[in-house]
Amino acid sequence: SIGVVACDLNDLNRINDTHGHQAGDEAIALIGRVLRAELVSAYGVYRTGGDEFTAIYVNQHVDVMIAEMQAARDNLRSRHLDCGWAVHAALGSAYATSQSELSIRDIMQRADEAMYEAKNSGRNRVVIWQRQGR
Repeated sequence: SIGVVACDLNDLNRINDTHGHQAGDEAIALIGRVLRAELVSAYGVYRTGGDEFTAIYVNQHVDVMIAEMQAARDNLRSRHLDCGWAVHAALGSAYATSQSELSIRDIMQRADEAMYEAKNSGRNRVVIWQRQGR
């Protein structure tokens, strides 16, 4: 089985514009530390863009991935930057078993879609992609 978690820091541009790029860098570093601390069963956690991170789960049950995503979200809820700005992130994921017809590219795309759904539905959200028709 393969699971992918996509995470996006909300409001990085506003943080940079309001408090400077040092505050934005602090936010990115904080997200990375929280994800590495909470997504402990992931094969790896990677910064894949300016304010985006990806975690890969290999041979882990989907419930483990979901619980760890929720723990990361809960950890972030209580975090503030030195300037006082509350840190918010959107987390989305997709999961497939070895019997799935989805490629790793498909799984990553669906995790990204779930992350954007989380981002568009509010702050500090977790969205899990579900195959339609289940």
